[in-house]
Amino acid sequence: MKTLPLAFDKDHFAYAQIDRSPTAAIYSQSQDGKVVAYEVVRIRVKAADEVMGRQVPEREVYPSSREWGTYGWTYSGHLAKEQAGATYAWLNGGREGERPDYADAVSRSTVAA
Repeated sequence: MKTLPLAFDKDHFAYAQIDRSPTAAIYSQSQDGKVVAYEVVRIRVKAADEVMGRQVPEREVYPSSREWGTYGWTYSGHLAKEQAGATYAWLNGGREGERPDYADAVSRSTVAA
């Protein structure tokens, strides 16, 4: 089975896989060599099928733009790494329901500053 790429370029950004588990992957999003955001994706497997007369094997898929917010999340700003890490941990815990609440993380960050 084809797995998610370790690195790829899309829309003037370079993406590099930082970590992955059976259920999730986390990528850094860079522009001009500087990390500007992190993306966390829920790993899903698409069954083998035929596309435009060509057989396509079973493969892991990155969320489409329409699936963002359900199967993928982007985090930027001063808490991006922490927020992405919390979502990644949430996905790896296999829990259903809402993602972690970041209000506490913002409060702790402000207090620590």
